[in-house]
Amino acid sequence: MEMINRFREEADRNRLIWALRQQKILHDNKDLSNELADQAELLQFEPNEEVIVQGDADNDIYLFSRDSFLSLSIGGKSQSGNLESTLAKWR
Repeated sequence: MEMINRFREEADRNRLIWALRQQKILHDNKDLSNELADQAELLQFEPNEEVIVQGDADNDIYLFSRDSFLSLSIGGKSQSGNLESTLAKWR
């Protein structure tokens, strides 16, 4: 099963709300997580698909699940791995 399918069905709404509440930017705010679940678009990206490109002029916000696998390249330096370990390498 694709990861995105865990959140798409109405029966999975509680799982989506829980996942959103885990995002640090939402501070476990149930009301904000519910609103975001209503308004946001769920996306799934293909391997090696560029999502955010340094220097591009866009204003999108992406929230990644903890079990996402990322490959980051910032200023010519690259790191790959699951979300938490990859971001930890940049700290």
